Amino acid sequence: MFPDSNWLVLGCDYPLLPPTALQQLVLEYSSPITCFLNKDGFAEPLLAIWSPEALQQLKENAAQGMNGMSNVIKQVNGKMIPPLRQEWIMGAKTKEEWEEAMKIVESRNLR
Repeated sequence: MFPDSNWLVLGCDYPLLPPTALQQLVLEYSSPITCFLNKDGFAEPLLAIWSPEALQQLKENAAQGMNGMSNVIKQVNGKMIPPLRQEWIMGAKTKEEWEEAMKIVESRNLR
């Protein structure tokens, strides 16, 4: 569906991601893909805007058994931007990471 559309892709494990982060992605978007860059220097392909060109490359890679989304970003010379606040893209894949994120949320609510 919608093969000519750009897609805003958001992973579900970023509990501190605010609307401001999405606005940053939109304002800094440059085709074929723009994604956040984490503090370790790695692309965050699940926090990105993907163009049809980038999605086509992903489809071609998958057909060849190359499933890494980060490979696509390199292949199409994608734009990687640091978030205005690094905590925005703090993932919560484990119970410990989730608890850490919730401590940040709680500290904000106490202010």
